[in-house]
Amino acid sequence: MEYLNTFTDLVAGGVTPAARLEKIWSAYYKEEPEETVFAPLIQKSIPKNVITFISLNPSLPAKIKSTATKGFKPFEADAYEIDPARKKSAHKHFHKFYDLEMEEPFKSNWTAIDLLYKRESKQRELENLFNKKDPQINDFFKDQIKLTFDILEAIQPPIVIMANAFSYKLIHSFSEQLGLKTGQPTDENSGVYRIEGIPFIVRESKYLGSGQWINKDKKVIETEEIKSRKTKLEEEIKRVIDAVNKGRLTRNS
Repeated sequence: MEYLNTFTDLVAGGVTPAARLEKIWSAYYKEEPEETVFAPLIQKSIPKNVITFISLNPSLPAKIKSTATKGFKPFEADAYEIDPARKKSAHKHFHKFYDLEMEEPFKSNWTAIDLLYKRESKQRELENLFNKKDPQINDFFKDQIKLTFDILEAIQPPIVIMANAFSYKLIHSFSEQLGLKTGQPTDENSGVYRIEGIPFIVRESKYLGSGQWINKDKKVIETEEIKSRKTKLEEEIKRVIDAVNKGRLTRNS
């Protein structure tokens, strides 16, 4: 399997993702001492040509805030330690990804990345930041999203699955400014929505953002609604994979 090394491989613009992030952070936090700013977090190695889930951002649990890396340079780590060969993820957030029924080779070959690189465990904090509509904040969000799409261009996923509704809202909000080309579902492209030629699954991926109910034994309880959402997502993944495999869907179709 081929990988994109975000600290050594170049993407659009002729720089590494890590160098781009350092520039974004130093511009946004220019009025703050570098040693007080939490460093952006990005995966060091990202698999190419595999189904890619997009979450919102890396978390920053309260228990590690005192020791979390600070500075403008990205934190160099394979943050998620994703291993599709496992039955369960080491991280609660990814449990549902592992539970999805997908055909091989996709079942054993997928990855997950974030749309943004700012560490924050409370999504509401990012939403409040975005809702300020401040030009400097907008550029901060926009530059991170542009970097993510340059990474997608480099890793060429056959399908992208949005794992967070706010992530998609951000993409939609900045798509015109970033010049992202969208392709609406038509009969000619097998009814598949695309961004920059890449098939995106958005509506059916609501399952990944569904709440989980935990009983007294700390076991996840899936409601009929959640089970239905899971089935719909699995069916849509299979349908889009089938369209890609049969050549009914190309990056330019």
